[in-house]
Amino acid sequence: MPEILNPPRGASLLLRLFAGETDFPQIEGDLREEFCQRAIGDQGAARRWYRREAIRNVWVLARMAQTLGIIFVALVSALVAAWSPGPFVIRRSLLALGLVRPSFLIAPPSGWQILLSFAALAFACGWLATSAFSARVWLLRLAFVGWNIAMLTYYLPITLVWGFCWFLLGSAYCAERIRRQLAVGRLRGRRGVA
Repeated sequence: MPEILNPPRGASLLLRLFAGETDFPQIEGDLREEFCQRAIGDQGAARRWYRREAIRNVWVLARMAQTLGIIFVALVSALVAAWSPGPFVIRRSLLALGLVRPSFLIAPPSGWQILLSFAALAFACGWLATSAFSARVWLLRLAFVGWNIAMLTYYLPITLVWGFCWFLLGSAYCAERIRRQLAVGRLRGRRGVA
């Protein structure tokens, strides 16, 4: 297809967020075919039509159960990542105020222990969420970023950035492991090894 007849890039990328849906190949193929037919007559009108139809289809695809599940998991992950240092900080504050006696069996955590446990929890959330929705990782990450931006007014930015980075690191690590496992599986399939 010539460069001139390519649909608008932004609308195509927005639509590609839902590439994991079962109906996506048919939707994308129909939109491209209709766009090419309309672009022969008037390219500007065809581009406007494609943008409008892409947004309409994104709206329909966004209301599907799997997409809502991804958005919910991203919200839970964002809340876990934002609230995870909470019990440590509250306990430490109560100890500092003298409202709670220190226990000899359970020592109050240090700042590094808080940060490391926070990082481990955010990393685990990223790993588990990505393994659950491996076909729609970009939508999961985008939803997680959106929830973090929405919570920015309620939480310390440093806390959100720390959790955000570790969640994305866990997500990227899990996605890379899945990609490698698929590549090894394809390689074994070519060699005929079971």
